[in-house]
Amino acid sequence: MMIKRVVLGVFCLITILSCQKNDFSKEEVFIKLYGNSLNQEAVKIIALDDERYAILASSETKKAEVDGELVLLNKGVLYFVDESGNQLGNEVYFPSGDSNSFTPTDVLKHGDNLYFSGFSEKSMAIVKTDLNGIESDSKFKFKTYEKENAVTVANTVFISESNELIISGYLDTTESTSQSGGDLGTRTPYSVLLDITTGDFLKGNTGGSGAGLYGEYKSVEGSGTIYAYLMGSEYSLTDGASSSPDVLIEKVDPLDLNLYDTYANNSIVSDVVGKGGYLLPSKIEMLMVGEYAYTDKLKNIVLLTLDVSGDGLIDKKDPIYLSDEYSVSPEGVTSDSEGNIVVVGTAEDDENGDQIYFRMLRANGEMEDALLFGGLGDEQAVGVLNANDGGFLLLGTSGFEDNKMINLVKVSKDGKIK
Repeated sequence: MMIKRVVLGVFCLITILSCQKNDFSKEEVFIKLYGNSLNQEAVKIIALDDERYAILASSETKKAEVDGELVLLNKGVLYFVDESGNQLGNEVYFPSGDSNSFTPTDVLKHGDNLYFSGFSEKSMAIVKTDLNGIESDSKFKFKTYEKENAVTVANTVFISESNELIISGYLDTTESTSQSGGDLGTRTPYSVLLDITTGDFLKGNTGGSGAGLYGEYKSVEGSGTIYAYLMGSEYSLTDGASSSPDVLIEKVDPLDLNLYDTYANNSIVSDVVGKGGYLLPSKIEMLMVGEYAYTDKLKNIVLLTLDVSGDGLIDKKDPIYLSDEYSVSPEGVTSDSEGNIVVVGTAEDDENGDQIYFRMLRANGEMEDALLFGGLGDEQAVGVLNANDGGFLLLGTSGFEDNKMINLVKVSKDGKIK
């Protein structure tokens, strides 16, 4: 397999207030950086309309006094960009209030509002803004959701068919755990149902069938208001030992948050951890990418196509493995109108630093050469979005010189960067 590498050069001081460089083209393709002197890590990019995108990131802020102690707070930050990646106006930080620490994990556009899931201290949290990132709804303030004797961590936010908000994530009951999770065997899928008008808690649900489940709930891109497909990783615990993880997808009723179907493919794709999914426009097939650890040090991307038209989740095709020269952890998958599939991930490279990995699988089964984007330091892929003109937007985080910034790469609709 041929690998095409694109080196990211940067010629800006980290101490300046903002940075946008490496505009290879103002038309079809580009590479740009956004950020400032604060560490900022990319989370997600969404389309607001035909001409504007919003990039969500987590940002460090200055220390503030909380309960008599000085602590470093996190905030969400939004960058608004046009089709060419040019920043529109100033970035917006949220939530308001000097003592509200918030690390965002997802954003959902619904009508004229944006909903952000995340966590604050040891609790799930949600923020609502308008399409400009302004908290204008007095009824729906920044809220957190706690569960006794557990850390609640949010992954994704979506809306049920009957217009309730759902945050999906997990519980961690390790006493010494941090926000990033705990030891093996302590993480359990968890979701909360919220009133969309006020953000008030309605009910919570712990997923899985008994002890031994170790995983997380994540809603699948493209599921909209019809489906709520959630996924995780399953470990069988015996006398404190763990088996290899297998793909686990749970299909739940978004109103009752009750499990009514599970897909666990142990024979074909064992040793795989589910990483992301995308419901195709037909609403009858779902793409899923997983991380396949075929040695202690090497990871491969496995692609599954599942029939979701009935009550069961059925394999439509044999698993496809997409990375064979680099150790790659997948971070996102999507498909275009012609049936081509695009996968992005993070390629591990001890010599050149980790890099963003992009690969296209054609509808006819042909696989394009992989593209690697890196060179500044360590690049961490976050996800991929279909651009309005048919191309693809790859979002990531660039880490270099003790600073983290947001990296946006535009690839053309034929999977090229020129």
